[in-house]
Amino acid sequence: MRISFRKIALVIPIIILLITGCNNLANSEVRSQKSEVRSQKSEVTVNQESNNIKNNTTLNCDDFELSSDEQILCEHWKNFNYFDNSINLEKFLKYDSTINNIRDLSPRDFAFSASTKITYKNKVYEANIYPNLRIELIDKNNTDSLNFICTSDSCASYFLWPFIDEGIADQKPHLANVPNTLLKKLYAKNYENYLNKMSKQSVKGKLAVKFYFENPNLDDSSYVIRYVDKASPLKNSIQEYLNSLTPEEKKLGFETSNFGNGSLQVKIEDKVALISFTADDLTRDLKSPQQVIDVTNSIAMTAEQFDTFNEEKICVNDTYNYQMAFFR
Repeated sequence: MRISFRKIALVIPIIILLITGCNNLANSEVRSQKSEVRSQKSEVTVNQESNNIKNNTTLNCDDFELSSDEQILCEHWKNFNYFDNSINLEKFLKYDSTINNIRDLSPRDFAFSASTKITYKNKVYEANIYPNLRIELIDKNNTDSLNFICTSDSCASYFLWPFIDEGIADQKPHLANVPNTLLKKLYAKNYENYLNKMSKQSVKGKLAVKFYFENPNLDDSSYVIRYVDKASPLKNSIQEYLNSLTPEEKKLGFETSNFGNGSLQVKIEDKVALISFTADDLTRDLKSPQQVIDVTNSIAMTAEQFDTFNEEKICVNDTYNYQMAFFR
């Protein structure tokens, strides 16, 4: 949540005043993980010529029901073309225990996987390649599956983060945070690319304006850029903010607490911007007083880019300091 002096200023009058009637990260971790993995798995005897993954490995992120975070991780894995070369199971160890995805692994460890075929001991298996150093061989004629874990730097480059079972998690719990660390880096990189792209754009007759939505994956100074008509830019900007997020902005990790988008009025009197809008169904869309504070703070930060006024007052459904309605 973004914290600013303006937000504090918005909160202080709540007690006093209520006015109505207004207007590659995995590689380094694999090295430290090898001893733990070896202590829990048995070596595999392999025929190097018959245990390679073929080059027709496929990964289609749209085949899975993924959250926005998982979609970013999946697309990152796919776009890096980690599977251009064949993987040799000689560099893997067989995991003797049964793996229960729901019980034993983080959801992200099995949220998505690449698929291929592998010949192992002269038998062809359907194979799933997971982002956590794991390959699963599936025999269609048998309900059991074989799992292999990469324990070598030479195969680690194909994966996103280390394999962590219960034993490894007890010894090195920090490894569980590797996917989140990678995700933060991906969001930061995607945002950097977005700003670079937007800085090279211009729209004739329109003004570039920064809009401050919440983003838990970036710092509090993050924003998106949109273009508004130069005529009445303040009102047009507030309307743009109330229009919520675009698909691209959502993909960057931005979120909104918006709860209204009707009957917007903006006027300036004595260097004070009076901003008023309505929300049709507050019982459905409004969950907490903090939501009011977040929205009004974001609107205020957007409005402050214009030098036609010195102060703004924001009114929701004909009530200033609408957050006080929760305490009636």
